[in-house]
Amino acid sequence: MLKTLAADCPAAADAIAEADALLGAMGLETFTHIAWENGSGLGSDIWRTQLAMLVADYAMVRALTSLGAQPDMVAGHSFGELAALLAAGCWSLDDAIRAAWERADAQRRSIREPAGMIAVFASLEQVESLVAWYEHPVLIANPNAPGQVVVGGS
Repeated sequence: MLKTLAADCPAAADAIAEADALLGAMGLETFTHIAWENGSGLGSDIWRTQLAMLVADYAMVRALTSLGAQPDMVAGHSFGELAALLAAGCWSLDDAIRAAWERADAQRRSIREPAGMIAVFASLEQVESLVAWYEHPVLIANPNAPGQVVVGGS
């Protein structure tokens, strides 16, 4: 994840180094360890996945701004709101990492049984008809867009 960009773009490499330094100071594993050395848990471990996404977003923003690109506005959906606040300059990287940690910790503490979530590329009506007959509890967590619905369950 982002190895080529970091090798070719000093601003992206600096962003990743900044993140690694902050994470190390917090006693947490670094982005480079998670993304480049030990990717186990990416996609299933809440903290590792969300941290990797946040740092990747930050590196991309730094790379783009180093080339002169400046957004007129930023927006984020769900976890992307943290990266949007960072990109807009409302939060520092330290703020965003700490918020991501607290968010992941709250999610971990709320788990009562093994479960998961997935974005389904179908209409809300199609998903509603499918979950109605599924034998295990599956709940619609969020209709993200007209053609995408997030479901969750065991």
